[in-house]
Amino acid sequence: MREVQDNVILIIMGRGELEEGLKMIAQELNLLNRKVFFHEAVRQDVLLRYTASADISIIPYPAVDLNSYYCTPNKLFEYIQAGLPILANDLPELRRFVEGYKIGLVHKMETVEDIAEAINTILRANLNEFRENLKRARRELSWSEQARKLVNLVSKLPVLKTKRK
Repeated sequence: MREVQDNVILIIMGRGELEEGLKMIAQELNLLNRKVFFHEAVRQDVLLRYTASADISIIPYPAVDLNSYYCTPNKLFEYIQAGLPILANDLPELRRFVEGYKIGLVHKMETVEDIAEAINTILRANLNEFRENLKRARRELSWSEQARKLVNLVSKLPVLKTKRK
């Protein structure tokens, strides 16, 4: 966050094993409660309201194994439903959704400098264009639409007949 535009803040929500270490780093860099804020976890039924209050979302997952390399994390779909432009690490499935729907940018995020450059880059982009495209993605990727597709697909499967004894 030290390398990101001055008017940008990072809010980290929830608790986890990295929290204390991240707080220490932010404190050492004089960023804690200035550019980096920690917020307690919130109930799932209100999480989307908090998420939607941001300007952009970030999925910086590193490709440490095949699972993360090909991931489509829940956060991806949460951010889409919240209407937030997405900044994602340049991984195949994240690229497929973000670029395919034109809902944000993918960028290499291997170093601190890469992440800062990625944040500064998306903030110079046309966020309103991403937000407009998110409306279509939100409809197409909603559970109701995906459920309709699944039911349609399953209805086309052949019925297996079993012998009765």
